[in-house]
Amino acid sequence: MAVFIQFAPEISAHDFWIEPSTFRAASSELIFVRLKVGQDFDGASLRRNPTAIQSFRTTFDDGVSEIQGNPGDEPAGFVLLPSPGLHVLSYQSHPTKLMMNAERFQAYLQEAGLDSVIRIRRERGQSETLGRERFIRCAKAMVLAGKENSDGFDRILGLTLELIPETNPHTIQPGHIMSLRLLHDKQPQGDALVFARNMNTPDQPVSARTDEEGRVRFCLPEHGQWLISCIQMVQVDNDNLVDWESRWASLTFQIDSP
Repeated sequence: MAVFIQFAPEISAHDFWIEPSTFRAASSELIFVRLKVGQDFDGASLRRNPTAIQSFRTTFDDGVSEIQGNPGDEPAGFVLLPSPGLHVLSYQSHPTKLMMNAERFQAYLQEAGLDSVIRIRRERGQSETLGRERFIRCAKAMVLAGKENSDGFDRILGLTLELIPETNPHTIQPGHIMSLRLLHDKQPQGDALVFARNMNTPDQPVSARTDEEGRVRFCLPEHGQWLISCIQMVQVDNDNLVDWESRWASLTFQIDSP
């Protein structure tokens, strides 16, 4: 398993998402795919790093296509949408190790709503110790090609941490309720803090915690591009260099104007 080491990047930059060149494509259109890391829907585009990629593909009714690209490319990939209908772009990374000082790690945990990790560190007398983790990025984006139906929006891809819409993002109207489920290692994840941000008002997120079935509901008040995100963290027992593994899930889509 490939593992990379990174030292304390901007701690606020813990959103990771897929940004396609369009969320509404023509059938058989070539689209470009950016990988973004940042905060409040504002981030830097990452260059394609083949050694970091575990999977990078689009899934559709007829199968799966790999998102192509050359090392160092930005945008990080491109794909020809081979058929009309819904295409779910997905990316999962190999683990990257990360270390940061106790203050920054505590702020990161608080911001992500990881109360159980804060409690465990406090109970173990580790609140003032170095934060040592490895993280995995799990991102999805929904692109509709042509004017065909958008069936398959609730397809489960099997990412380590995955946000799955139960409401069709391509038929929902602004101001209506959207329901999603969060699966962690393919099991419902309860009590997870999930954020929803609109690109037009990224500093005004809505947030809610999942129930015991991993379900969360939001009223999405605006049209435009939305980023749904969540971070979960589990203890690591078999690695002398890290104590925790975090999984970053995101889902991006577009709600059209009424």
